[in-house]
Amino acid sequence: MILSRELEPGRRITQAQLAEMLGISTMPIREALLRLVADGMVVASASRSFEVSTTTEQGIRDIYWAHGVLAGEMAARACDARTDSLVQTLQGRHEAYQAAMAEGRLEVLTRENRRFHTALNQTAASPTIGVLVRNCLNYFPDVNFDVPGWIEQADKWQADLIKAVDAGDREAARAASIKHSVAAGALFTTAYWQ
Repeated sequence: MILSRELEPGRRITQAQLAEMLGISTMPIREALLRLVADGMVVASASRSFEVSTTTEQGIRDIYWAHGVLAGEMAARACDARTDSLVQTLQGRHEAYQAAMAEGRLEVLTRENRRFHTALNQTAASPTIGVLVRNCLNYFPDVNFDVPGWIEQADKWQADLIKAVDAGDREAARAASIKHSVAAGALFTTAYWQ
């Protein structure tokens, strides 16, 4: 709701309001709001209310750039540790992603994209960078959001990463991650900020 700007920057919200809007109890709302405070997307006030942080277009672009840099390091490390099995796994995940794309199955797209990047990140074997990448992902919509070009951008990113990993080209993998993450940020800000 924050990323889609349904809850606009500066809006004051309470647990009770959100619970009513979403039709759930206040306990999971409180937990979610506290996590959003930790992520910097919501500010807590002493009056038990919360305010949606003022996020700028440049701030969102910065998050996508940071994600690209971190994901690029993970991709470079995966290239260093690559195996034929990894390349086959990535190709399989990419084929499953493309099949779901052709069928318009958004929930499968999200799952297959996650599996693709999980295989890459597990090979990179850097839990610390992995946590930072996941934190950046809090600012990313999933493919169920209507971001024109988002699905196709993920498809290109996967294809470029497979090519780089297969060739063992760590710098191409790094560059692809930065390029595609920044492009995804541009698509997102065009869809929601302009």
